[in-house]
Amino acid sequence: QTRAERAHELLAQDGDDAPQRAPELAMAAALTEREQRELEAVGAALQRLESGAYGDCGDCGASIPFDRLKVEPWAERCVACETQRERQHR
Repeated sequence: QTRAERAHELLAQDGDDAPQRAPELAMAAALTEREQRELEAVGAALQRLESGAYGDCGDCGASIPFDRLKVEPWAERCVACETQRERQHR
C-alpha cells in the first residue's frame, strides 16, 4: 500500500474525524517513508551480494565487520566511514 493510498484510507474512514486523525496520518506517512528507505537499502545490499561487493565498504573498500552486518545487513560503509559521513551531513 502506498503512502497516498494509506492517507486516503485514513481520511475516508471518518471525514468528520480528520483533525483528530492528523497525528495518525502523519505517523503512517513517516513509517511508510522509513520503510521505503529500508527496502531500497535492502535492494542495494542484494545487488552488492550478487556482484560480490557485499560486505565491502563503499567508501574505503575495507571489509565491513561481521558484527555490523548482523545488526545492519544493508550497511554500505564501515563504521569509520559511516561516522565520517554522518559528521559531514549534520
